[in-house]
Amino acid sequence: MMFAPEALSVSEAAARSNFELKRFHYHVGRLFKAGLLKVDSVRTRAGRAIKLYRTVAPAFYVPSEALPKPSTDEIAKELRELLQADEAQASAGILVSLGANMEPKVEFISAEGHKRNGFELWRILRLKRIDYERLRSELDAVLSRYQDCSDKEGNVYLMHAGGALRERYEGVVDNA
Repeated sequence: MMFAPEALSVSEAAARSNFELKRFHYHVGRLFKAGLLKVDSVRTRAGRAIKLYRTVAPAFYVPSEALPKPSTDEIAKELRELLQADEAQASAGILVSLGANMEPKVEFISAEGHKRNGFELWRILRLKRIDYERLRSELDAVLSRYQDCSDKEGNVYLMHAGGALRERYEGVVDNA
């Protein structure tokens, strides 16, 4: 949606999004052919003129059946691979024990001289719907707060928070 607030050339938009120009150009062409982008203006220069693109609307609805697969599959796969590689490099093993409420606890033991760059926080919680919604909202607020303090000099971290209702579950929960 970077073409919504202002008209941009393909190279300007690719540079802002950290995408390879050739790949980005392909996707802009597809969006243009689909009628989602229009040529807003043309910047003249020696040689070929540069087209500046803009979205035809400020927002778009895309029905689920039009999506090739769940939109998060690729990025979820990337995150899982990054976490596994990080764990393999920095972990000597795991310590499995029971917590104060007899819940299973798993603690990663670091390999000497290696510190993990990634982390995972897992909980199995029994919550009322209102508490679940509050937790989701608070997690969103935390991620948004860090998104707002972005630093161009910092490292890029792939973050994810998620939760889903387990219709059928028997066993120990972390907040019993």
